[in-house]
Amino acid sequence: MKLRFDLIRKLNGPLPGFCLLPKHYQLDLVTSRKVCECEYKLRIQWTSVCYPVGILIGEPKLRHHIKQCPSCKKIYPFEQFHELVPPHANWAFDIIDEVGLARYGKYKQDKEIARDLQDRYKLTVPHNTISKLANRFLDNFAATHYASARAISVLINKGGGSIFNLDGTCEGGTDVFFVIIEGKSKLALTASRMATENVDDIASIIDKCIDLFGAPLGTVRDLSNNIKLGIKKVSQDRSLNLLDFICQYHLLEKVGERLCKDKHEKLTQYLRKLKIKSSLTSMRCGLVQRSKNGDLITEKQLYAYLDDSQKTLNLNHIQLRRHLVYTMLCWLNDFGADLKGEYFPFDLPSLAYYRRGLKAYDILNKALPSGSFKYQQI
Repeated sequence: MKLRFDLIRKLNGPLPGFCLLPKHYQLDLVTSRKVCECEYKLRIQWTSVCYPVGILIGEPKLRHHIKQCPSCKKIYPFEQFHELVPPHANWAFDIIDEVGLARYGKYKQDKEIARDLQDRYKLTVPHNTISKLANRFLDNFAATHYASARAISVLINKGGGSIFNLDGTCEGGTDVFFVIIEGKSKLALTASRMATENVDDIASIIDKCIDLFGAPLGTVRDLSNNIKLGIKKVSQDRSLNLLDFICQYHLLEKVGERLCKDKHEKLTQYLRKLKIKSSLTSMRCGLVQRSKNGDLITEKQLYAYLDDSQKTLNLNHIQLRRHLVYTMLCWLNDFGADLKGEYFPFDLPSLAYYRRGLKAYDILNKALPSGSFKYQQI
């Protein structure tokens, strides 16, 4: 078995025929123990039959022979059976891991994962089963995480102590997803769903985290009053002197809101009042229609002009103007690329659009030809 597993893991792509086991081959499992603890000889009492599916074992007809002591009636199953297949399940651990890693490590969809399992291992897994196996992977992952709490506690407290970062997030109409992350190692320690970010539920998850991983030196949080009260409640109940810090990011967010809110809203109102975005969008659509008439300018010719606008090129200047304006309008419309994907005030979309607008105006003012073309419609 171990040799087959090592061979499977080393090979890339679809497995060759000699690695594949015949479907529903017979696999018999029985404990090697012959004598009970009470020194009576064991005998096979009954046999259970199942059809598990796994990467290592293939798709066997598995006969599990279970021994029992005739005196004390103690049962002796095959010791390593549930190392291969979870209790009361037909999908082996290795196929659950394969599905979980594909879903959460490579972000693949159910159909993609099912196709990969079929192509590589010749194992057929229904699409609706893939989601269930992915959820089971998360359950197994969480169980392994909490079972390793002592080792994780040693790791995060190695430098003299740990720091708990606490925060909750949610979308409209959904439960709050509250997480505690250790500040130095960045390990997620505990997570929980709660209907609202209330003091009792927050205190409960902090208590659970302390029971598992030990008390921290301090906590880091946003400006939420409920999180503050939850930390205070745990500190009082456990007689702890936890240092309570405010996250610098959230502090700067609040400060930035007060500094930028009025001016940014005023700029946004001006842009809406002047209808700049809608007007430029309409112009861009019109340029697409007009570009179909007349001589087309290639991308190479356009770049040559931008590299040296003074250089004499045998180009249709009307089309050139249209291409330049259209290119700059597309670039202006992509102002979101200047944002970092953060909350206001770290991202100011109206200001980013305004800055690109100034730059686009300056570039076009310098690049567009003057003279006889000045008043021609573009």
